[in-house]
Amino acid sequence: MVCLPNVKYRVLEGNRIYKVIAILWANDGSIVDIRYKNEENEITSASLENSCLMQSVGFCDKNGKMIFQGDIVSVKHQHGSSMCAVEWCSVKNNFILNPIDNKPKWKPHYRFGGKKGILVVGNIYTEQVAKTDCTIL
Repeated sequence: MVCLPNVKYRVLEGNRIYKVIAILWANDGSIVDIRYKNEENEITSASLENSCLMQSVGFCDKNGKMIFQGDIVSVKHQHGSSMCAVEWCSVKNNFILNPIDNKPKWKPHYRFGGKKGILVVGNIYTEQVAKTDCTIL
């Protein structure tokens, strides 16, 4: 068993995001069950077909809010600022900041952790909930 104490997850179930309290993995690495506490503080299993699992990137924005895959962030950089989506890049095997505001001279940024001017302003899943936008890690 591998213990990853600093990895945090949340799950989109319906149109609400919940903090994940447990993930059950099969021997082949596939997810068997995702559990979270609902509004009534009851432990609930997420629907694997209709939910979206989001992993934290491992650090917080400038206000101390944990940053997760799928968050929309405002990023200050040498050309001003940009709105970016936090995405997983399988080519770089890392999270990236992918610009979503079409500003010139700003490409996806792969050195994500060095940015101090990051502020979480939303989430792509709650702004427009679409299962097709979700990538399970």
